[in-house]
Amino acid sequence: MKTYLGLVATLTATILLSACGGSSSSSNNAASDPNTQIPEVTEPDATNPEIIEPVASEPCGDQLQLLFPLSYSATLANSITVRGSSDCDTIDGITINGITATSSDDYANWQAQIALQPGPNTIAASIQEGEESHSLILGAVESNELFNSPEEMALTSDGSTLYIVDSSRRHIVKMNMATGQRSIVSSTDYPNQNLYFGNLGGLALNEAEGLLYIGSKYVDHVDAGTKAWVLTVDIESGERSVLVDPFSADYTPLIGVPNELVFDATNKKLYASEQGEIYSIELDESATVGEQTLISSSSVPNSVNPLSTHGNLSLELDSINQRLLVLDDGNSSSAESQLLSVDLNPGNLGARTVISDATSNGASWDRPSSLVQVDSDYVYITDMRSSDLDDIDIIKIELSNGYRSIVHNGSIGAGKQLLSTSSMIFDSTNQQLLISNIKSNGLFSLSLSDYQQSMIAYNLNPEMAGLDNLDDLKRSALDVENQKLYYQVEDKDISVLDLKTLEHQAFSTVVSDEYAYSAIDSMSFDSVSNAIVVTGEFDENAHVRSYAIVDGSETIISDDTTGTGDDLNEIWDWVRLNDTTAIIADDTTSPTQYYELDMTTGNRVLIAVDYSGMPSNLEAEDIALSADKNTLYIVDDSSNAGLYALDLTSKTFTTITDSTLPTDGNDLRLNDPESLELSSDGLYAYVGENSAAYLIKVNLATGAREGFMGDVITTTNSWAERINGISVDTESQVLYTTDTSTDAIMMMDEVTNEWVMIAE
Repeated sequence: MKTYLGLVATLTATILLSACGGSSSSSNNAASDPNTQIPEVTEPDATNPEIIEPVASEPCGDQLQLLFPLSYSATLANSITVRGSSDCDTIDGITINGITATSSDDYANWQAQIALQPGPNTIAASIQEGEESHSLILGAVESNELFNSPEEMALTSDGSTLYIVDSSRRHIVKMNMATGQRSIVSSTDYPNQNLYFGNLGGLALNEAEGLLYIGSKYVDHVDAGTKAWVLTVDIESGERSVLVDPFSADYTPLIGVPNELVFDATNKKLYASEQGEIYSIELDESATVGEQTLISSSSVPNSVNPLSTHGNLSLELDSINQRLLVLDDGNSSSAESQLLSVDLNPGNLGARTVISDATSNGASWDRPSSLVQVDSDYVYITDMRSSDLDDIDIIKIELSNGYRSIVHNGSIGAGKQLLSTSSMIFDSTNQQLLISNIKSNGLFSLSLSDYQQSMIAYNLNPEMAGLDNLDDLKRSALDVENQKLYYQVEDKDISVLDLKTLEHQAFSTVVSDEYAYSAIDSMSFDSVSNAIVVTGEFDENAHVRSYAIVDGSETIISDDTTGTGDDLNEIWDWVRLNDTTAIIADDTTSPTQYYELDMTTGNRVLIAVDYSGMPSNLEAEDIALSADKNTLYIVDDSSNAGLYALDLTSKTFTTITDSTLPTDGNDLRLNDPESLELSSDGLYAYVGENSAAYLIKVNLATGAREGFMGDVITTTNSWAERINGISVDTESQVLYTTDTSTDAIMMMDEVTNEWVMIAE
């Protein structure tokens, strides 16, 4: 290119010189001869030749397409394989974050595994084309321990380290407040499987001894009924020990799973609240460690200023005044909310004094929780307005007179969602409140100087991915051409995620509130009609409906009054067979009945399948059709849990895998399959399995099974706990899952089996 431009410059200079005229010698000779009459010279119009500027060619390497991950995502891993494609045929090399990409087809497809640092990581490409190289930002990925339900917190005295209980994933996370790096302190599998957690509640820090205290309803699958364990956790090793054993013969444990735990170093006690009662737990080794004593309730030590029965109690230790500050939510509606003082002095142990209640002046409160004391004069609480969990106020209460004032109104702007709270603590080093939020899976700070909020920890940055608070995710459908994922939320609604911009929008409501509960049984994208097809019980009848991509308009394809044929009861799924016909699986009787459905008339014709040699009550939970349209694959989630194939020519079934087949020694079995989709190459089936905490990949030829997207923390809610929706992009070889348990949308690469979170 440089040679070409140099040649053009030389050629242009030559043309310009020629246009200036010829030699000057003729002019001199004429002037020296006085007898020579010089004729009038008429100068021709000077014509400058047209100069054509070369067209600067744009590097075609800028056309790189990122296939995995999306332009923004989050991962648990500290490395990721970036995979992409290009239509450019002049690329000589690609590096991703300094790592040379590999390719077997001249970079039509390429990939590179890059290291990730904790926090946000830019995915940057450098493309070499001949002697030219240029840079391109492809996307960004967050790398950190992912939250699912961050709740109780504890902070070191210097404000450097925050401990967070993730109640859903049932582990304790440590966060470096300077760097944001998160890691697991203790979990089911770390550092071992002894005394693993279940149904956690309450967290307290004994910094001097390097211990955390935490309540757990179940330990090692043992159910103690209405009682619970209190465990100690070594913050360096993660080792767990029993502090309170509900089956102890040395003392009578009284407490259930605590709402809160508070450590009292001076008195060597742990205070716990549970269902309107406050207990002390002995920590002094000179006494009976773990001994529990009920110190305050509606009747203990007396009935003066009683605590509400079964109320949720938030505790703060006021060690200077030897008392507990107790916020009683009044059990939501059965009693009045109140802030009390509970005496810890031996002579008056458990006695209660009201600080603020319905008779006090100032702001009203509805559902107060999360009590925090910041000094001897004030406390802060959160208040959930009415039943709207998104509408959260931060209220300041004067301890001298109980006066309440709202300092941060959660209903204003983004704060409505950002301050939906689970727990709140005080960071004295930075004079701020720290707030955990299970709806956005993040942590926030609220400055006490100006009450401005900031997000300090997240899975996906709301500024990039939005703050949509997805709830009750179930079925999904993928429009590959337009790169849009449609997903079911809260039973009756369909929303859409633009996979290019990461924007969420409401798409359509499929049923009224009267029939909302679990209305949608299946959801598919239909390229023939360019619509989303859903099945389910949307009134007293079973329906097949479509919703046009362009405007969400509804068309009833088939129900008991549209089309002829058998009445339908519950249509579990729909698949397109050809341009005019589909197959539906209806749970009218047991076994499931299969029909060919005319997509124009809604007429239904029963397919006479042969169940010989198969379970007589085989029922389809979900179905998928092979690319050649010859085989229908079925998962059953009942007593015949497994994957089956129906040959549409012979109308006969084959068992691919169930509780006993194949006899390969692999104990990863289908027990409660919920969703089904085929891989891009058609050789495997992906199954969302409710009880395995994995996305299960089944070899259709051999029945061999593998688990993906599982959590390292077993026997708990994981990122693949209840996958209700699976959508496969066969062109890019990636899949998307919607999970009812975590309410997150995940993306998995079929080539590398790596996965990322793209929405929550």
